[in-house]
Amino acid sequence: MTEAPETGPGSAATDPERTEAAQKVTLIGAVTNLVLAAVKTVIGVLASSQALIADGLHSLSDLLTDALVLAAVRMGAREPDADHPYGHGRFETLATVLLGLILIGAGLGIAINAAVRLAAGEVPLPTWPALVAALFSIGANEWLYRIQVRIGRRYQATTVVANAWHHRTDALSSVAALAGIAGSMMGWAVLDTVAAVAVAFMVVWAGGKLGWDAIKELVDTALDQQEVEQIRRLMLRVEGVKSVHNLKTRRMGPEVLVDVHVQVPGTVSVSEGHQIAERVRKHVIQQHPEVSEVLVHVDPENDEQGAPLLPNRDQIMAEVRRRIEARAHPLAIRDHTVHYLDGRVTLELAVEVDPNRTLAEAYEIAERLRREICAETEVHEVQVTLFVPHGESGKAPLSGA
Repeated sequence: MTEAPETGPGSAATDPERTEAAQKVTLIGAVTNLVLAAVKTVIGVLASSQALIADGLHSLSDLLTDALVLAAVRMGAREPDADHPYGHGRFETLATVLLGLILIGAGLGIAINAAVRLAAGEVPLPTWPALVAALFSIGANEWLYRIQVRIGRRYQATTVVANAWHHRTDALSSVAALAGIAGSMMGWAVLDTVAAVAVAFMVVWAGGKLGWDAIKELVDTALDQQEVEQIRRLMLRVEGVKSVHNLKTRRMGPEVLVDVHVQVPGTVSVSEGHQIAERVRKHVIQQHPEVSEVLVHVDPENDEQGAPLLPNRDQIMAEVRRRIEARAHPLAIRDHTVHYLDGRVTLELAVEVDPNRTLAEAYEIAERLRREICAETEVHEVQVTLFVPHGESGKAPLSGA
């Protein structure tokens, strides 16, 4: 079976197709905003519509956000380096926060502008070209919203999605301008203020939501519980995984990074434990499209409550050799394996015996050594395997608590 291509930190952000698509739709938005700003401002002056002039200046300010998105996408597309080993995806997140603030500012600006015009008693009497320009602005901004939100969601580009919502608020702003122009022409100037305030609340809400979601990403907020459980179930399906704990997730731009502890059988080799960890990593990356990296810590037991600090391998074997030398045991250590399980030390010891001794004598010596190690060291359990250099090999283990 052919495996799916593997990804790594920052891989989605550095995907050339993603970068090209994000830049293309943003450039389309920039050009459209430039045209809209010119059309609405000029027609607003000629048609005596203060609302349309303000809407035109709003579109002109959108060019700044388009430039911000382009810069963020290009910065986020840079490969990981020594200073940013996880990639540059957070630049996109930061840009999303700034875009959210801009949206909030735009919404408050609409509300303040409406209140000021109402307080000043300004009742402009625009002409019909202003209606046409407002309708054109609504259609253009809604079109920009739809193409940008589609591309942004397809490639997990939060800044593009944020900019798409900015175009949606521009369309709503033009709706307010249209209502104000129509209301003024029909003698109901108050409609301009009512529509502007309604749009202002929508703009502030959209900006606040985008900004808050980006801030949660900056402070490493975990994925929602349903996604975390889905990742946990994927890990538990891997052969050799007994349990999963300390599962942590976070976002970095379009990426999801995962840290986890997996429990494997306590007696497997280091190399087998590594293989199980690598299978967990690849399985999650292949099955969960947003996950770009999984850091797997292998445990022989559940260590959520911490584990006691026990003597290391060299300390244990130094004690064992001292016991052998002190008792003048006719044994030679051929191999040994140390296990740390349930907060205790278990030792597997392979020893070579004098071939001139009987098998019964060899067993008696090995058993005496086992008892002494358990009684006089921090080793809780010892399993001894005997090897006879010539003749019959007594390869039966002697074990006990």
